[in-house]
Amino acid sequence: MRIDLHIDMSCVPLLAERIYGTDDDIRSILRDTCRSLRDCTDFHVSGFGQDEWPVDVKTDLVVLLEQIPDAIRAIRSGSAANIDFYEQGSERYIELTPDGATYLVTCSSWQKWQPMPATESMGRDDLISMLVAIQTNFMEALFRMTPSLAKNPWIKDWPA
Repeated sequence: MRIDLHIDMSCVPLLAERIYGTDDDIRSILRDTCRSLRDCTDFHVSGFGQDEWPVDVKTDLVVLLEQIPDAIRAIRSGSAANIDFYEQGSERYIELTPDGATYLVTCSSWQKWQPMPATESMGRDDLISMLVAIQTNFMEALFRMTPSLAKNPWIKDWPA
């Protein structure tokens, strides 16, 4: 499995800070940021026999980002984790199971497409590096777009 996120910082728009209310949470910030990044972001997921998964920045990246901190914390501690691409169109569930210095990465699909193979192996450090890189790239773009969000408590608590 491979997840890549590249954001062209030269086209990241500057945005005025939005006031988030009691009905909002970190997902509101992630969603707003991803909507604004659509035109300058390459987001790719591959693996389990498919080179390009049907994912997009507006919905699937938000779904992934909201799960990354918990996944990173679990993997760092040597625990199992999962990532659920639950949006219509992708509908895949990734289980990350520790196996010594590696993780068994198992994919289940709720669509006609089925993974082949269903399980891949990935080094623990490689898995952590991949997820941290996605989080870091996103945070760099977010702070470039709206520097004042660095003070938001949801953003302070979000990274793993």
